[in-house]
Amino acid sequence: MPEHSDVVMCFEVDEAADARGVIPFGSSLAAAAIGDAICFAILGERPFDEKAFRQIHPGGAVGRTLCDDDGG
Repeated sequence: MPEHSDVVMCFEVDEAADARGVIPFGSSLAAAAIGDAICFAILGERPFDEKAFRQIHPGGAVGRTLCDDDGG
């Protein structure tokens, strides 16, 4: 798949971070952290306010909270 991508991000995780080599805790956490960092960077470049979030996630916990806060 990397050959079809404009950007490829690679990361390494110490084997000690994975529980007995069975459950990929370390790699899962690293992937989540990278995804969060990308989202945070994009949010800094694109306007995305609470109203837009409610429209995309009206039934999720955060969307419901935002609707409860302002009656939206």
